[in-house]
Amino acid sequence: MIMASYNHEAYVQAAIASVLDQSFQDFEVLVTDDGSTDRTSDEVRSVKDVRVSLVCLPRNYGACIAMNASINRAKGEYIAVLNSDDLFLSGKLEKQVAYLDAHPETGAVFAYPQFVNDQGDAIPDAETFYRNTFRVENRSRAQWLRHFFFNHNVLCHPSLLIRRRCYKTVGLYDPGLAQLPDLHMWIRILSRFHIHILKEPLLGFRILTDYKNASAPRPEVLVRLEWERRRVLEEYSKLDAKILYEAFPEVGPELRARAPKWLASFARRVLHSYLMRSDVRADPVSEWDAQPAPTGWKLALLALQVGRPAHVAFALDLMRRTLQDMEDDSRYREMIEWSGKFDPFGMLYRLPMNRSIAGLGRER
Repeated sequence: MIMASYNHEAYVQAAIASVLDQSFQDFEVLVTDDGSTDRTSDEVRSVKDVRVSLVCLPRNYGACIAMNASINRAKGEYIAVLNSDDLFLSGKLEKQVAYLDAHPETGAVFAYPQFVNDQGDAIPDAETFYRNTFRVENRSRAQWLRHFFFNHNVLCHPSLLIRRRCYKTVGLYDPGLAQLPDLHMWIRILSRFHIHILKEPLLGFRILTDYKNASAPRPEVLVRLEWERRRVLEEYSKLDAKILYEAFPEVGPELRARAPKWLASFARRVLHSYLMRSDVRADPVSEWDAQPAPTGWKLALLALQVGRPAHVAFALDLMRRTLQDMEDDSRYREMIEWSGKFDPFGMLYRLPMNRSIAGLGRER
C-alpha cells in the first residue's frame, strides 16, 4: 500500500490502522511524507509495525512526487493507494486482490466510497460536493475513454488496487498536475488495460470541513481544472488507432467510406443530442461530408463539438499539428475560421490581462 501524507496528523494513524486491520495481511505500507509542517511524520513513526516504512521529503513537493516516490519503493505485484486522511473498510484488500487474481486481463480495480466526516462518522453522498459521482456502472475500455472525453472523472482514486506492471508500462503520475493526475492516469491505463469497479463501499472517503480536501471546489481548484483538462485531452491524440476508432467511430475512416448519406446525417443528429450542446454556433461534424479528413482532424472537430475551453484549445492545437503532417494546405483556412468561432480564453469579456484570482497578476 502506498500513501502520500501531508499535514494530516489527526488522521494518518487511523488511515494506517485501517490497513493493518485488513483480513488480507500480505502487504507493505510505504508512506512518503511530503514535507509536513505538523506532527504527521511523528504519528507515522509511532506505529510499531515492521511493515510500515516512512520516507520524509525535505520540503513540500506535491502529492504526485510523493506518490511516485512510494511507488518506486514498492515490491509487491499489486499496489493499493490510500490518502493519509482516508480509511480502508473491512475486506477491502481481500476482495480486490481476489478479483485481480481471478481476472488477469484486468489491470486495475476500484470500489465505491463511503463518505465520512472529520470524526469518521458516515455521511450521505448527497451531503458532499461529490454527490453520486462515484456510483457508476462498469464500462468497456472504449466506453470509458469516450466517457472521459465528454465528461468528468468518476473513478475514486484512493479506492484503487492496481498491478505494479501497469505503472511500469504507462509511467507514473505527472507531477505537473494537482487536480487531474488520476484522470490523466486513467486514460493512459485504459489505452493498454481493462479496469473494473467493485460496486460496494470499500473505502472511507473523508470529507474535511471548510473545503480542505484537495479536490474541493475552491476558486483555485476550479481555475486549475480547465488547464489540467487540456493536458489530459492530449493523451487522446496518442491512442492506438484500434482503440481510438472503437471509442470514437466518428473519427475512423470506415464511417464515411461505407455509410450512406442518410446514416451520416442521422449519426450527426444523435451525437449532437447526446452532447446536449445547444450553444455551439456551428456544427463541426458537418464538415466531414465535404472531403476525406485525417483522424486527427476529425478528433479535433469532435472536441470542438464539446465546446469547453480545454477542448477548444486541444482541438485547435491538434488541427495545426495534423496539418503540419499533411501535404495538402487547403485546410489551413478552415482551421483559421474555427479559431475565430470560439473564445476559450475569454477575450470578448474585456477582462484585464494577466489577471489573477490571488491578486498576483499585473492588471492593465
